[in-house]
Amino acid sequence: MKKIMWMLSLAVVFILGQARCYGKTAGSMTIYFIDVGSGTACLIVSPSGQSMLIDTGIPDEAKRVLEVIRQAGVTQLDYMVVSHYHLDHYGGVSYLAQNIRIVNFVDHGLNVEYGKSDEWWRERRAPIFHSGYAKEVDAEYDAYQKVLSTGHHMVVKAGDTIPIQGIDVAVVTSAGKSLSHALQGAGNPNPACADVKLRAEDKADDAQSIGLLVSNGKFRFINLADLTWDSSYRLFCPDNKVGTADVYMFTHHGDSLKESLGPNLWGLSCCSKAEVYGLHPRVAILSLGSMGLREYGSGDALKLVKNAPGLEDVWQTNYITGGIEKEYNASKEHCANVGTTDDKPGFIKLVSDPNGSFTVINGRNGLTKHYSPPG
Repeated sequence: MKKIMWMLSLAVVFILGQARCYGKTAGSMTIYFIDVGSGTACLIVSPSGQSMLIDTGIPDEAKRVLEVIRQAGVTQLDYMVVSHYHLDHYGGVSYLAQNIRIVNFVDHGLNVEYGKSDEWWRERRAPIFHSGYAKEVDAEYDAYQKVLSTGHHMVVKAGDTIPIQGIDVAVVTSAGKSLSHALQGAGNPNPACADVKLRAEDKADDAQSIGLLVSNGKFRFINLADLTWDSSYRLFCPDNKVGTADVYMFTHHGDSLKESLGPNLWGLSCCSKAEVYGLHPRVAILSLGSMGLREYGSGDALKLVKNAPGLEDVWQTNYITGGIEKEYNASKEHCANVGTTDDKPGFIKLVSDPNGSFTVINGRNGLTKHYSPPG
């Protein structure tokens, strides 16, 4: 009898230790929004302990991503999702693959930018273009192709799921396509579409972005990567195929570019009223990216999200220090990096429970806020 009781006690200690290792309670999902400066990296740890990293930031920030992965108690990445082939999203893949096991690489397939000319790029990215830009883009993709052989390669399309134990991961956009049918419980007409007009279609890889809706019971989180204005319109108009989300990661880093830059760049703008009002989030997470274009921002996207009905808070991976957009910063207490020498590799941590409640913690200062289940 004593032996049985001892074994039961040992099992309880082990289970509790595993839960503490991942920084969550049983049934909870943890998300780390990692400060990678120019770009995004989002680590998700499911209740089962399986992990998924969505993007990596630029190569110089990969060490920071790896440090947060290790702090989270993750010893292998079960899924490495490359939303699209831009350096601020997949530049760190090679470094991570050399330093931690990656079981599955997930992407949208064909790189529509590969083999283009400098002239093609100058037309689409004039403010940041320089001679040799096309060769640099191709070299980045070639490096990624070499890494794929170290794990299993998955190409996903809209309507697919990523099989992570304990949570639901729905692919809502991929390879320039969005859901053909609404998700369960969604599909209602979206009144906000009346205020949104189409712009220019993007022929580069932003419009190819993998967009994911991640659910843990009643809790829902959406990450649409760098989805462009028109691609977003097709997902949310005339009917909202996704439904609502508790937490919304600002699409395309919150970039809202000025119309004066021309149709190609104007069409890269994010966060239309149809998208934001349709999702009706309670919390929005801004992970900044510059691409050299933040100085051309209008601030429209940041303003719209901050004033959206039902939004309670904005949290940021880092603080905007220049341009008109700095007017729309969240409070510094809600930012993982405020640009001081004391800043460590920062992150915003979110722990969700299946009942729809969630808690957000600033990894820099420990600020914690709990959000009760809706209703």
